[in-house]
Amino acid sequence: MSVLDRIASINFISSVGFDLPAEAMRLVLQRTPEFQAFQQALESGQMSDVDLERFVTQLMEQFTRGEKFRFDVTLAFLAVALERVGSTFAEMLLPELGRLRVSELPLSTRVARVCLQYRRLLPTSRETQFGIAPIAEMSTFVPSRGTPRSVSHNDFIVGA
Repeated sequence: MSVLDRIASINFISSVGFDLPAEAMRLVLQRTPEFQAFQQALESGQMSDVDLERFVTQLMEQFTRGEKFRFDVTLAFLAVALERVGSTFAEMLLPELGRLRVSELPLSTRVARVCLQYRRLLPTSRETQFGIAPIAEMSTFVPSRGTPRSVSHNDFIVGA
């Protein structure tokens, strides 16, 4: 049975618990064997964004307005498991799930919001996070004993 099949199983859903605060549920889900298996499947390439998108689409086909969603815990698990993943799917799912305010998904939406808070604390290697790219294009003021002058980052490149 694949890890995706396991997290959608009634055995997994019932083993995790219910009505826990979102922070506590996040920790419980991180401690499951399925969490480790999920991370390994992602890292090894056994699971892709396409697989995850197809999986969530299949789950959501069973969504019925006015009824608690059977796979609410499964969606909460995905939010936790994708919290530290920089994939396109993760960047789409977490904010979308976190924005929802529907009674059918009481757990996964709250867990997604918690995961988004933790995700914002993670270091990133993107230049745009701190605006490094635009700063690199600016001139830099270099104090000297003589007349103040502005230098370009090209002034530091040998042969420029």
